[in-house]
Amino acid sequence: MNLKQMLRALSILLLIGLLNACGGGGGSGTSGGGAKSTGVVTGIGSVFVNGVEFDSASAKVSIDDDQNRSESDIKVGMVVSVTGSVNDDHVTGTAQSIEFDGELVGPVAAAPVISAGGGSFTVMGQTVIVDSMTLFDNATGLADITAGVVVEVSGLRDASGQIHATRIEVNHPAATGFQVKGTISNLTTTTFMIGTLTVNFANATQINFPDAGLSNGLFVKVKSSAAPVNNVLIASSVKVRPASIEVQERDHEELEGFVAGLSGSSFTVNGQAVLVNAQTVFENGTMATLANNVRVEIEGSIASGVLVATKVEFRLAADVRIEAQVTQIDLAGGTITVFGNPGIVVKVPANTTQLRDEDDNPVRAFNLKNVAVGDRVAIVGIKGSANTVTATRLERTKASLQVVLRGPLDSAVSPTLVILGVHINTGAATVFTGSDEASLTQAAFFGLASAGTTVKASGTFDGMAIAATAASLGGD
Repeated sequence: MNLKQMLRALSILLLIGLLNACGGGGGSGTSGGGAKSTGVVTGIGSVFVNGVEFDSASAKVSIDDDQNRSESDIKVGMVVSVTGSVNDDHVTGTAQSIEFDGELVGPVAAAPVISAGGGSFTVMGQTVIVDSMTLFDNATGLADITAGVVVEVSGLRDASGQIHATRIEVNHPAATGFQVKGTISNLTTTTFMIGTLTVNFANATQINFPDAGLSNGLFVKVKSSAAPVNNVLIASSVKVRPASIEVQERDHEELEGFVAGLSGSSFTVNGQAVLVNAQTVFENGTMATLANNVRVEIEGSIASGVLVATKVEFRLAADVRIEAQVTQIDLAGGTITVFGNPGIVVKVPANTTQLRDEDDNPVRAFNLKNVAVGDRVAIVGIKGSANTVTATRLERTKASLQVVLRGPLDSAVSPTLVILGVHINTGAATVFTGSDEASLTQAAFFGLASAGTTVKASGTFDGMAIAATAASLGGD
């Protein structure tokens, strides 16, 4: 072991000893400097972040540096930082302040690349990744985004700096200005680069600049009154951001993001140093599951600037998509059923499922109590046993007889597919496509489909089975 490794190990041991002397890293969320939770908003009315329902009635709200906004400006899918307190039950709390600061506001460089399950596009030199959990405002999906349209992107950055979009507002008003965040590279006296974008800061207002000035590797937020020209953005202001979230010692901290810089038992999430130890509880995985670019939610407390994790929850990837009418509701059990009886039973965890109403008369503080039998819902979720799904997102949508079911096959015996116990009948009128979207014959399709293969089927449901108008391998 070299001297650097010995000093690092000693510092970790001293940190753990300090925590043990103070009573550990968990405890009540109302201790020390209060609580801070940074993550994706899953519900509103109160504000739900990282599984905690924060009473937001008296919270101060900041939106993109505007300090005088209303709680009604907070939207599902935004990545926010909530400062306040968390109760001993760890599922309720009180918000003193809520801050939203979008990752990007700017024009889309070119038409998106669309792939199975999502796609990507570029805005001002930044790559934006879209997946099944990305919410859209003023658009139904990537297909509605074209080159030149101005978007606001909220999301989480992975280890390579790509933004995994959690919410995209299409046709964002350009009058609010343009904005980009990122790490400085190729610094000169008047310019630097963020990704592939050149920023000219010669006449920019300087905010939080170090005494020595800018340097490569600093994380900054750049604002401009005009879109880039020839890939050069003229900055009106440049603000140096902290390398990590701003915290106080002994805070109850919850943080959602992607693992970066993993080395032994330490890593970073959103630039915040994190340490796991023998007392850390892992959910949906183990210590061996930790890897760079894995999405996690961390819970713990801060000591000496390090978030010591009492819990690490790995975020499972959704593998089921449903668009269908509700046939049963069990409020006590927190479930709905679609596709008849027994149908597919969907568990809707109140504090963690993203809930949004896109009906003709949307309810802002939408929850399961607002859903009625016959309502059409769009669900993204994780397959459980037999015919059960745990919803990661549920939206009430406008009425339609069209249904969609995507997930791993139970079986495929021509001409019938079965997903989560629901029978899908195909025939001469069904359009079959492969994972590359190329047309297939029915025989070729069933030759490639087997138990476990992900298939997307759309059509109509007659109360017993889906009559498929289209079936595709993979699907979006």
